[in-house]
Amino acid sequence: MSWAYAFSIAIVAAPAAERVGSEEPVTSEVISLSQDAVGPEGPVPSWEIWQDYVRIKRPNGRGTGLLIAAGATYGVGILAQLTDVAINDGLGSGYAERLFLGASMVLAPVGGFLRGRDDAFVDAAVGRRKASSKVMIGVGLAMAGIGAIAGLANEGMWWQCRINETGPYYVEPPPDVFVAESVCRSGVSRLVLDGSALMFGGGLAMGVWGLKYRKDSKKYERAVISVVPRMQRSQVGIGIVGSF
Repeated sequence: MSWAYAFSIAIVAAPAAERVGSEEPVTSEVISLSQDAVGPEGPVPSWEIWQDYVRIKRPNGRGTGLLIAAGATYGVGILAQLTDVAINDGLGSGYAERLFLGASMVLAPVGGFLRGRDDAFVDAAVGRRKASSKVMIGVGLAMAGIGAIAGLANEGMWWQCRINETGPYYVEPPPDVFVAESVCRSGVSRLVLDGSALMFGGGLAMGVWGLKYRKDSKKYERAVISVVPRMQRSQVGIGIVGSF
């Protein structure tokens, strides 16, 4: 939803001199948010120059920690599977691995959202836009859809085996062997689980990044800052007006 506001700050104030004759027309200089300035050490992005005056500041957080956490929790889920295979011959219930894989599928899209918001601001500040955002949206959402369908189908067959002892994953144990729990093809199920979790979490992170990046890029590119001389009865100054 579009929004607008205007504000002004008096930077220099001094007593107004007596005006003689006709008044000079008020002029203004427009500075784009994407325009850089030259500082003592070289070009300075405009968002660094105006961040103390304009209510558009760099967003807090880039989502890097969340993306790292998503990868770490996914790795812990894989480690839980390998531990079950080594210790319990792969007959575990699978609750631990699903807990960590589920957490990674939540953390990744949130990290993508924050990264897209920050990338949009930085790119608008230097006057560029990533052309790959449309591709990221299409590929990411397609991956997420395939991962969701595969994951739901896999979970249905897995829990059908665990609860009802039926379905394609169920393995009939030998008659002379007592098995306390249902014997399921955990290897196939876990491969599908890992792949679908990776596709869903990673694809959704890509899609959310692209959507947030495109939306915020348009908002930041519309931002304009104007430096306008201001004259009142008692003082003369310079005002900064921003409209968004």
